[in-house]
Amino acid sequence: MNISFSHIKKTTISFISAHKILVSIVGILLCFVIGFLIWKSTTTNEKPSIPTTDTVTSTTFEKTVSGSGQVAAERDIEIHAETSGAVVSVSAKKGQYITKGAVIATLDGKDAAKTLRDAKIALESAQLSYDKLMAAADDVDVLKATNALSDAQDEKRDAEESITEGYEDGFNDVADAFLDMPDVIEGLQDILFSDDIAGNGQWNIDYYASVAGQYDTRAASFADDAYDAYTKAKTAYDAAFTAYKNASRYSDKETIASLMNETYTAMKLTSDAVKSMNDLIQLYRDELSERDLSIDSLSATHLSSLSSHTGTTNNHITSLLSSIRSIENNEKALIVAERAIIEKQADLNDITAGADSYDIRSQELSLLQKKNALADAQASYADMFIIAPVSGTLASLDIVVGDSVSSNASIGNIIGEGLMATISLNEVDVEGVDVGDSVRITFDAVSDLSIVGTVAEVDVLGTVSQGVVTYDVDIVFETDDTRIKPGMTLTAEIITESISPALVISNEAVQTKDGISSVMLITEGIPTQTPVTIGPSNDTVTVIMEGLVVGDTVISSSSTRTTSSSEVENAMPSGGGMGIPGMGPGMR
Repeated sequence: MNISFSHIKKTTISFISAHKILVSIVGILLCFVIGFLIWKSTTTNEKPSIPTTDTVTSTTFEKTVSGSGQVAAERDIEIHAETSGAVVSVSAKKGQYITKGAVIATLDGKDAAKTLRDAKIALESAQLSYDKLMAAADDVDVLKATNALSDAQDEKRDAEESITEGYEDGFNDVADAFLDMPDVIEGLQDILFSDDIAGNGQWNIDYYASVAGQYDTRAASFADDAYDAYTKAKTAYDAAFTAYKNASRYSDKETIASLMNETYTAMKLTSDAVKSMNDLIQLYRDELSERDLSIDSLSATHLSSLSSHTGTTNNHITSLLSSIRSIENNEKALIVAERAIIEKQADLNDITAGADSYDIRSQELSLLQKKNALADAQASYADMFIIAPVSGTLASLDIVVGDSVSSNASIGNIIGEGLMATISLNEVDVEGVDVGDSVRITFDAVSDLSIVGTVAEVDVLGTVSQGVVTYDVDIVFETDDTRIKPGMTLTAEIITESISPALVISNEAVQTKDGISSVMLITEGIPTQTPVTIGPSNDTVTVIMEGLVVGDTVISSSSTRTTSSSEVENAMPSGGGMGIPGMGPGMR
């Protein structure tokens, strides 16, 4: 069939003319489909963030580092010199069995011995000088005066601690108050200014005043008092709440004291406002009751709410006043203690008038210096003796009398008893590892076996391979088990820090800014940013030193779920779609 272009054009124009509405609908739908496809390609359907929570628990906190190695049948432990010097004697020989702590060699200790001798003499001389200086006063009197001064200092310290605790308690009282204050203020506002009694837009306060005013002229005055009291309370509340938001536990004492007083004033004004509205409603009920008139039941509900608000405000007023008074009393006690210290110090000075206080202090410092010098000399002299770090067979000894050794130099090896292992740690992990740290050891070949061990030696000189520095750590097994064989692969978990018991939460729950750490503590369903003092942490949890207790719930993280494109498509109508009359089953 031959159909000319002009015929097709004519037929198309005729179809459009006859189906203008249909064509318009098709055009609109095409625009809708194109717009939807563009929107779908550039947006996702994101649902609100859902916070996850964590509970504070008490457990054993451990910080560990792990490494792998193999079981060795013998322990080859290096022997190191602690200081430099010439070897003057060798007390052991290669192949000899020696016990831990036995002397292997001795360095020239003449200078160290002389220093030790001089340190002992110097300490004895300083002690004699001190005793002579103090002998001018009776020992019993000096002791009494010293104890009296110490007691006064303790009282001062107690007062200072009590003041600090008072400010902490006061801030807690303020925080507790602002957990309840919003409900009280909002509840009072609803009772005064809603129209749930008259129902015609007339405020409740006006309703009570107008009805009671028909029988008692005091009603208008009561209403004015209630309105004014609420206005003052609301103004004081807003100011105190603003001050609270701008403060924290770490604010200075003046700020916290001002905040406590502002909150205390706001609470008293709120209590007055509650009482004023209670008086108006009670007047309304009394007047109608005297005349056997119908009393709206909502008035009883209002009185019940006001009674609850009264209890709430009075409790906070009592707590805040107690904290304010506690601080005032302890500040007075601090002044008294400071005066007592001055007096007791003067008494002690009088008793010890034979010795100037500056001379005494100077001699005390000299005595302390000589004691420290003696301790250093004893340690230096002990370093002259090279001792066995473990019990075992002396496998090698690389020194003879007359040799010079340097500090930390290896002078031989001991093959120790029993099994051991050597693992390698990188320069970051090895930082916290010390000799004596406990180790948990597991074995690939014996899955149900776990034993404990101890770090025996930490390599002081790392090994560099392809730019990476590693350090060998020797581990001694504390448990013998016939299933453990030389050459077995093991994993060692070294416990570098342990605290038990410890309060812990997940790392994600802790936020730190400008050196101050905090958490979002959930109290009665409301998250509140709460400062905390943190301790060490590992890969999963952080130790909480102060600020939380066991069972507290905190926000640890939030997650946002994004709906996939297939879910969007599935949300659209399925099946034959939206058919267009006259366009066939496949046209849309």
